[in-house]
Amino acid sequence: MLQKPNMSCLSDLEKGYIIGIFLGDGTIRIDKKRKIYRVIIYLSPKDISIAKNVRKTLKKARINTIMYYSKSTNTLRLEINSKYFLKWLDKFVSRGKEKILIPSSLPFRKGIICGLIDSDGWINGKWVYIVSKNPTIISVVKDSLGMLNLKYYVIERFDRRYKSSYYVVKFKNLPEVFSLSMKCLATAPETAGQCAPNPPGYTGDGNGEKGLFGGSNCWDC
Repeated sequence: MLQKPNMSCLSDLEKGYIIGIFLGDGTIRIDKKRKIYRVIIYLSPKDISIAKNVRKTLKKARINTIMYYSKSTNTLRLEINSKYFLKWLDKFVSRGKEKILIPSSLPFRKGIICGLIDSDGWINGKWVYIVSKNPTIISVVKDSLGMLNLKYYVIERFDRRYKSSYYVVKFKNLPEVFSLSMKCLATAPETAGQCAPNPPGYTGDGNGEKGLFGGSNCWDC
């Protein structure tokens, strides 16, 4: 019997990681007339291990992904075609990423940082860098690092080509803290136990709820 998707199958660390990946490299495509409800993650072709890690994590939640290489843009893409997953994202991130609401759970926050390291960050020796033009994302990074009692530095730079500012957050590389980040040389920990089968009549997390930023979660209304 086909089991319905359920993000509750993931730990807070893994949920945060998925949100972090989306904040860094994700976008949403919706076409109700064509019944397209799609999240696309754009990664560098060299980040195949990160793509596989995201797929592995979402598979635990019974969410399938499509992975392929786009020659025209030289990107590795992950596509998630799921109304359920979009509803779940709506609980945390607005469509334009201008509003972000993250739980205070330390594992969730740690996962956010891990996902952003793997999507919009890099490691240079003992230092980790996360870059974003989005001040809301930078605020989430600062708040999360503060909750983790990690000292950080924020540098504002100006991109002459695009005539816009962007921000770089710099902090020390602690692989024992960021154990979910592929760039910290560790793979995602297995969720303890197996996700139990859905009970009869199960409709998934958030069914019928109001999305915090997306309004009604009734996609076909």
